[in-house]
Amino acid sequence: MAGQLARYASPICRAVAYLVSFLVTAPFFYHVANGSNSYVGLLEDDHFYYTVIANNLVALGKLSYDGAIVTNGFHPLWLGVVVVLRLLCGGLGDSFYVALAFVALASMILTYELSLRFARLLGTSVGAASVIAVIGSLGTAQLLTTGMECTVAVPAFLWLLIEIARGGPTSFRRALKLGFIASLAVLARLDIAIAVAMMLGGFMILARPSLAEVLRVGAGFCLGGFLVPAYALFNFAIFSSVLPVSALAKSLQTAFGLNILYARNVALSTVYGPMVAVVLPIGLVAFITLLLRRSRMERSIALWTGGLAIVFAFTFFGLNALKSWIFFGWYAYPIAAAVIASLAFAWMVWGEPIVPTRARILVATLMVTGTLASGIRYFIEHGPLWSTNDNSLFAASLQLADLMRARDGRFAMGAIGGIMTYALNKPVVQLEGLVEDRRMIEHIRNQDDLGDVLREYNVDYLIVSVAHRHLDQHDGCYVINQPTAEWAGLRTSQMTGTICAEPIVSFKTESAGNSWSVFPSIETMVWELRSAKWLSHPLNGASSIR
Repeated sequence: MAGQLARYASPICRAVAYLVSFLVTAPFFYHVANGSNSYVGLLEDDHFYYTVIANNLVALGKLSYDGAIVTNGFHPLWLGVVVVLRLLCGGLGDSFYVALAFVALASMILTYELSLRFARLLGTSVGAASVIAVIGSLGTAQLLTTGMECTVAVPAFLWLLIEIARGGPTSFRRALKLGFIASLAVLARLDIAIAVAMMLGGFMILARPSLAEVLRVGAGFCLGGFLVPAYALFNFAIFSSVLPVSALAKSLQTAFGLNILYARNVALSTVYGPMVAVVLPIGLVAFITLLLRRSRMERSIALWTGGLAIVFAFTFFGLNALKSWIFFGWYAYPIAAAVIASLAFAWMVWGEPIVPTRARILVATLMVTGTLASGIRYFIEHGPLWSTNDNSLFAASLQLADLMRARDGRFAMGAIGGIMTYALNKPVVQLEGLVEDRRMIEHIRNQDDLGDVLREYNVDYLIVSVAHRHLDQHDGCYVINQPTAEWAGLRTSQMTGTICAEPIVSFKTESAGNSWSVFPSIETMVWELRSAKWLSHPLNGASSIR
């Protein structure tokens, strides 16, 4: 019996992983089939930055979020995918999101196959690799259905790791291929450049190439990866920085510090669950153990590549924890590869030599059936049980769009404004600078007066939504900060303004309160700026109304 189960482990695990992938994307199909737009609330708020920019590019021929200002606040490969879907579907309606769900499903299936291949290259058996790949499949499926750039970044990064782990002669042709794959991975998610730098540094240290080899390999790698420098040159020519404005906006710290909440959320609150806090440290210890057990000649390129996946995850999260911004769910993308490497190494060090065959099969059966059961539960909660109110931000967006339908003009909003911009279908200036221009970044860096900035951008209406706090108010005036510390943290530069007028719209959207609901209660206010007075905030001297 044990031998038969082991023999069929691979096809059983593949069937479960594919089924779980379908169950996670099925809520999109379920809601569309039932004439509901509740599927919109399944996507991350920041996804709509991509769709709005893609729609403006197709409709207006301009890379712009607000319809006027050119921006580069996006990861280019995913924007390209979204633009293609927008062109094929002719709009951002049901057909577009069904197509998006199919892209996500294809990415999930590809990611499973790549995870299986990666685990095999690290040294595990077919059966063990199949179980390892299926263990991470549910979390990865949820990650890839958010509508964010991780949909292409996860499989692209795994592909790069696999090509490195395969090893082989450092020929010009191999370097050319690696350069191309690395460029796709970086364009999918720009901070993968950190992992690529680690890879190149590891090559120099471990291979100790001659000067001629460095020149040959470097030429091939650079030629294959030409897309990245081309992208950087485009950014520099248009925006005077090789980095997109979204990266610049999240690097406006006013003081050094460690974001403990960020680190806690990485460890305990990703789609992979609290297992991350245990699995990744164990994987790192197992990697070090394997290094110590093996001689220099026995340390394969695959072993070092698995270590790269784990170390990159720690490095990525460590660097982001130095920033003030909160943790966003799609930032978990390095975990997809790191979990595979961690489980593979832990199995090789402690599982394979110690755990009896029958116990292995029992544990594997429990893990696989548990993953399938969790996938079924996910579909029920996000399909039949899910409603518009389960994403209070989406519900608030629909209410705002209805209240503002008759008002035309130029709007502005900071945090949690992606889905509201999509629902409004009106030009919205993004006050966090994530999808605006360098001028907005400098306003935030200099902590300029918010009222002056809004006038400069010709804004007619200001929208503010808050979740965990209330706006400071005194004598009929409201103090507004952008970016708000609620999302950008206390150490990020802010534009501040005090508006002395009552909002023309003010409402609160309650959270549905279900265990599967997202976002707390949301309070939304809108000010008409044409007649509003602002209280100035000079660095010295008395404040004044203007």
